[in-house]
Amino acid sequence: MINGDDQIQSAVQERSSAAMNIINIANRPVTLKFEEVSYKIKLKNGSGGKGSTMVEKQILKGITGSVQPGEMLALLGPSGSGKTTLLSALGGRLGGRLSGNITYNGKSFTNSMNRNTGFVTQDDKFHVHLTVTETLVFTALLRLPKMLTKEEKIKHAEEVITQLGLTRCKNILLWEDHFSEVFLEANVRGLALDKKS
Repeated sequence: MINGDDQIQSAVQERSSAAMNIINIANRPVTLKFEEVSYKIKLKNGSGGKGSTMVEKQILKGITGSVQPGEMLALLGPSGSGKTTLLSALGGRLGGRLSGNITYNGKSFTNSMNRNTGFVTQDDKFHVHLTVTETLVFTALLRLPKMLTKEEKIKHAEEVITQLGLTRCKNILLWEDHFSEVFLEANVRGLALDKKS
């Protein structure tokens, strides 16, 4: 016969195990591959009046590449060249006429993967009166699953700070002028260390 205390302890252990599994899944290395990615949109041709017709415009055409765990991908190009569109496609945030093959560890992107994918848009706004740590903890508290405790969410945010090499600037307010300098220096140093290993 199992008493009430044993049932509670068993439930707590199951919950803790499930919560840690979520964090472990989020920390798994990911290989991203994209092949022949193309994207088209439909636009009105003309002034938009009665005589206007719809025309198709190619935004991306046959883009292929891959990113291995621990690598950083930089997309460079002039304004309007499709950088943001490609990132949106790779992040699973682009609908419409998208073709090609995008895989994460050999599997197509699914809605369940969306939870483990971070995506910051170029027009994202930060709370300028919060530090880097406060911003990431705030985000973790809002976005991570409810089954994680507050302490587990905070620990996860702290691990992200370490993984991104932001330890040196974790207590700096986001509006401070030298934040970008410290952030850039930390990342350049991290890249230099990666090259040596």
